[in-house]
Amino acid sequence: MKKRKLSVLKIGETATISTVETAEMQVALMNLGVLEGDTCRLSDIAPLGDPMAILVNGTKISLRKKDAEKVWVTP
Repeated sequence: MKKRKLSVLKIGETATISTVETAEMQVALMNLGVLEGDTCRLSDIAPLGDPMAILVNGTKISLRKKDAEKVWVTP
């Protein structure tokens, strides 16, 4: 399967986190309990497109679109 950025998922799509581009983003996600290999689902997008709500490990987290572009997922 082809990797793509988390920021391009459509509402309701599920994917597995495969790579995080920057160490800062990786640490920020780890602080939220999100690791590479976890399955996530895009649950909501704000009316103006930013931020995005991601459901992962039973928790809904909010990510700015610019941060979601640093996360690669496999559908």
